[in-house]
Amino acid sequence: MQAVDPAVADVVGGRYPGAERLMAVCGRTLDAAKRIIERAQDSGALRPDFTTEDLVFVLGSNSVLARTTPRTAPDAWRRNIAFLLDGLRTEAVRRPLPVGPLTPDQVHEVMENLTGKR
Repeated sequence: MQAVDPAVADVVGGRYPGAERLMAVCGRTLDAAKRIIERAQDSGALRPDFTTEDLVFVLGSNSVLARTTPRTAPDAWRRNIAFLLDGLRTEAVRRPLPVGPLTPDQVHEVMENLTGKR
């Protein structure tokens, strides 16, 4: 959806923090994503160190690529997300990650920096 509708990327990226109802929907969606992540980890399909905050960055990085490549390479985001998804599989874990995940507050601050909403 991010590749064909830039508004989705804006919402995922928290570009409209003043839109309370929209942000409430985003919050509920993030809660649902957390439950999906936990189920995938419990089943052994998803690496145990992946967090909801990591998901925000996966979606954000894919959004940037989808927005900046449509004329040159409209499907480049597909290759990028395939690499990302393969790296999230449990069997892809080779060593601990170099740093821990960001906190929700840190993610919020980073998103504000990206959108210029300070």
